[in-house]
Amino acid sequence: MDFTALVFYSPGQGDASLKGLKVEIKDNAEYEKTSSALLDVDELESLSKAIGYIFNLLAQWEMQSKENAEIVFSTKGDFSVGAYQIESRQAAFASVGSYDSVYCFFPKLTDLNELRKVTENAITLLKAK
Repeated sequence: MDFTALVFYSPGQGDASLKGLKVEIKDNAEYEKTSSALLDVDELESLSKAIGYIFNLLAQWEMQSKENAEIVFSTKGDFSVGAYQIESRQAAFASVGSYDSVYCFFPKLTDLNELRKVTENAITLLKAK
């Protein structure tokens, strides 16, 4: 998963017209499909809160066996992050796209916190521009 902070300006106007984070996921399958989403600053703040909620919920679920439970947060820019638990096995993922999505699975659940740190760093950087 790759991240790029973007600031767009309209010609003749001093203020930025759009600030956001481009998230790109590359599928490691045979055809190596790549898809990306643009998240504006407001979406990034919601995403950061959602990742924290998901991470805390997984800690609660860890003590329970669940047949199949899943939680997903989606942005209007077709980026999703989520986690699931089948019996006692937990996993987390991110995806880009609405119909033909490209997925990235996190090897460790703590990688969710790394995604949250990237999101919070992007918020700080973009608000300073």
